Amino acid sequence: MWAVVPAKRLREAKQRLAGALAAEERYALARAMLGDVLRCLSGIGRLEGIVVVSGDPEVAALVRPHGAAVIEDENAGHTAAVERGLDALRARSASAALVLSADIPCIFAAEVEELLAAHARNAVKGPALTIATDLRRDGTNAACCSPLDAIRFSFGLGSLERHLAAAREKGVVTAVLDLPGVALDIDEPEDLQALLASERPCDTARYLREIGFPHRLT
Repeated sequence: MWAVVPAKRLREAKQRLAGALAAEERYALARAMLGDVLRCLSGIGRLEGIVVVSGDPEVAALVRPHGAAVIEDENAGHTAAVERGLDALRARSASAALVLSADIPCIFAAEVEELLAAHARNAVKGPALTIATDLRRDGTNAACCSPLDAIRFSFGLGSLERHLAAAREKGVVTAVLDLPGVALDIDEPEDLQALLASERPCDTARYLREIGFPHRLT
């Protein structure tokens, strides 16, 4: 099982947080979140490797300490980046992938292990898709698939139902997990509040406290 993490250009990330964070703060936030995700993944021995898909040279420098491979992205969007990552895994003869968002800083190893174990149980029955959804049970924050072409991914609003429908159409075994850390993706100002309220130790939360973000809420 390989991990695929699509990472947008850091200075273009999280535009929806413009009302809460300045441009340099959003840039630093994106760096911290990606670092939290990669730090978690690099500590999971069951993963064969990590592929980060990005067109940002800064991302390439950031991921090297975590032992991740970098695949050049053309910035055609999240779904296209995932497909580019899966293509790279096909070239490595990989049989399964774990696809994760780069903006889930509360992720921790036990949840990833739970997701991998659930997928292993599903995969015994044949082609399988195991999804960890978001807090709204609308999106797909992480997904295991085997084989790599079990479904064609389609991320964005409503992706959970699209992915489940695609799996049903192809007879792929599915499961959906609610994993609190994976579920908290950072898109809106209220997500920053939820991150701080969770009290999960991560560099992203530490950065928000360093810049005094909790005081802005009052």
